[in-house]
Amino acid sequence: MYSPTHTVDTLTCFHCGTSCGKDHLHFEEKDFCCVGCKSVYQFLKAENMEAYYNLSEHPGISPLTDTTGRYDYLSEASVADSLLDFKGKQFANVTFYIPQMHCISCIWLLEKLYALHKGVRHSQVNFNRKQIKVTFDHQLLSLKELAQLLAVLGYEPEINLAGKKDQYVSSRSSKRLYYQIGVAGFCFGNVMLISLPEYFDWDGVMGEHFKSLFGFLNLGLALPVLFYAALDYYKSAWAALRQRTLNLDVPLVAGMLALFLTSAWQILSGTGPGYMDSFTGLLFFLLTGKAFQQKTYQHISFERDYKSYLPLSARVLIDGQQSSRALDKLKVGDRLLVKNNEIIPADSILLKGKAWIDYSFVSGEAEPVEKTLGELIHAGGKHKGSTIELEVVKEVSGSYFTQLWNYDIFAKKEEFLETIANRAGRRFSYLLFVISCISFIYWLPDLDQAVMVFASILIVACPCALALSSPYTFGNAIRILGRNRFYLKNAAVVEKLASVDTLVFDKTGTLTCSDQFEISYQGRELSPVERNMLSSLFAQSVHPLSVSLHKFLGTASQPVEQFEEHIGQGLSARLLGSSLRAGSMKFILSSGEEKHLLQTRVYVEIDHEVLGYFELQSRFRPGLEQFKEDLKEYRFAICSGDTPKDRVRLEEILPEDTNYRFSQSPEEKWEFIKQQQQQKHHIAMIGDGLNDAGALKSSDVGIAISEQSGHFSPACDSILEAGQFHRLPDFLTFSKWSVRVVYASFFISATYNVVGLSFAVQGHLSPVIAAVLMPLSSITIVLFTTLSTNMLAKKLKLA
Repeated sequence: MYSPTHTVDTLTCFHCGTSCGKDHLHFEEKDFCCVGCKSVYQFLKAENMEAYYNLSEHPGISPLTDTTGRYDYLSEASVADSLLDFKGKQFANVTFYIPQMHCISCIWLLEKLYALHKGVRHSQVNFNRKQIKVTFDHQLLSLKELAQLLAVLGYEPEINLAGKKDQYVSSRSSKRLYYQIGVAGFCFGNVMLISLPEYFDWDGVMGEHFKSLFGFLNLGLALPVLFYAALDYYKSAWAALRQRTLNLDVPLVAGMLALFLTSAWQILSGTGPGYMDSFTGLLFFLLTGKAFQQKTYQHISFERDYKSYLPLSARVLIDGQQSSRALDKLKVGDRLLVKNNEIIPADSILLKGKAWIDYSFVSGEAEPVEKTLGELIHAGGKHKGSTIELEVVKEVSGSYFTQLWNYDIFAKKEEFLETIANRAGRRFSYLLFVISCISFIYWLPDLDQAVMVFASILIVACPCALALSSPYTFGNAIRILGRNRFYLKNAAVVEKLASVDTLVFDKTGTLTCSDQFEISYQGRELSPVERNMLSSLFAQSVHPLSVSLHKFLGTASQPVEQFEEHIGQGLSARLLGSSLRAGSMKFILSSGEEKHLLQTRVYVEIDHEVLGYFELQSRFRPGLEQFKEDLKEYRFAICSGDTPKDRVRLEEILPEDTNYRFSQSPEEKWEFIKQQQQQKHHIAMIGDGLNDAGALKSSDVGIAISEQSGHFSPACDSILEAGQFHRLPDFLTFSKWSVRVVYASFFISATYNVVGLSFAVQGHLSPVIAAVLMPLSSITIVLFTTLSTNMLAKKLKLA
């Protein structure tokens, strides 16, 4: 057995830092890996912006070398207008998502776009969201030209129309929450300031007229908090009561109203100063916890439809001329032009060229499928190869891809989530109302005393600590997991993760690395000349296996003669007077079964002598071999649309009782998940493609694997960046411990309530003391939950 050794190259690109091959470019005593990097350097130098290279070593990104036609669809007014945030007579604003943004050098360059083109007026980067907001003169610079400018610099914008409306709605909702926090914070601060004389008037120096004035001011400041800041809690409590159930917001609202009404009565009757500081402070802390929980990674979309994956428009051929047309305007009979690595936009027939279609996202098949002239190509596949010409046979809305996406059984019905907080809140509410009513009746002969006891119980036992424990615990957990590139849709996902007992994995793109193979060679040892010749042969083909073998051999290619790609069989050519052939066993040896065609073995021959074969296997993600030990308490299942060719290798590293299901359709995956749930198992589905969409939605927790968080993934509960796949055991452990922190905080809150209630029911606890104790309990819970989750994160090396 022989494995070629790779020559270590000491040359690195001055612009992007990538290792330079033998075909590198040398310019002004600097080395560049490609024409694109050299062009960006010349571009920046011409604009006197060489300071960019002083910010960090190799700060650049290798850019697109050819943007011809790539952004033609942005020339359409309807498409451009839908992307723009604002458009006036001269200036327009647009926000682009730039996934390549990674350091201070990126920020520096992107915020100096005005120096590169006079049409750019201003650009501002949001590094956390990897977004750039550009104000430009659309009379001097079109949206298409702006996108091309960014792509040439190496910052190709990821453009997506789907979700634009949802993003606006989410932004509007977030703004309203921040306004509520602002109102509550402003009122809380001023009430505290106005109440200071009351706090320190131990000798009764302050006159009654000042006390009355300050009381009415506090009442006025509390009204916006009551009618605006607390609005969402009223809606939640009312919704629960309409469903004839109790959630945590019901006793919370009861406590807030008791606190406000008692305070208002004291102020209006002149019998006391009221407790508006406690009332406004309570709402401020609650809303802050809610924002803390919702803040993390709002720019990540967890709900995707087919428009998020397909291109915004397609290249249409009309009388031999290319034009751009929006996807929803494609008609049957339109001629399309599709280039390498582009998505097929609609079900079409191949009219011209050779097509290798990667259906891994749609069907889960690991190997690209070869298509010949006249064959049907379904939408959603990614073309691998030279430019092809297609004819549309179905509109986008009627394509197989769209039908699969909108399949009814994949729809996940919204259901009431029985969270820990709601369960505790419901039980607490019943108990609280019973104790309050019994105490009121017991003290009823003395009406004033009965009202005081009733109010004191509602105030001291207000479930503030219960209401705060979940948002602060799970909010901090979401933040910590997000920093480790595991992004959760909401706090409820933490709870559901903690209850999971079965892990179901897709294989292609989930357990295996996309477009990466483990390659070995068996046969006669190849000489350097033979390696170079075979590398040159593989370099002529765009098939993924040929590309991988060319990279594996690691030598510069030479021009060949009489090259021919035999459809479904292999390659042949002549080089340096020798004949070369590579392909399947049947193509080289005239024997063997068709199932070996260009899949795992590629045989090679020079001058009619068979030298051996290359064996290609899918590369499993790092850390998978540790799952057997680290996740021993979980049940495992493999549910894949691919063939079982990797089963033997998986059996060596996964638990013996793993359930293997290969060649599964999307419907079969969905049925398997439902079957497991009927057996009372809690399922986490980990997948990456459209063929996993039904399983991801129907499972208790759907985890989508994505090479980058902003890249496309199916609708899901969470997104896990592929590079963090090996940390999955730590994330599951952290979720379980986070739930235990919530239970511990409930115990602390219960202890506080038992002590407080024991005094309140006896009439020994005034509403004033109750109102003072209430925020102290809330602060204790906030500190406990935040510090506990941070300590757990450090223990698991997540912080």
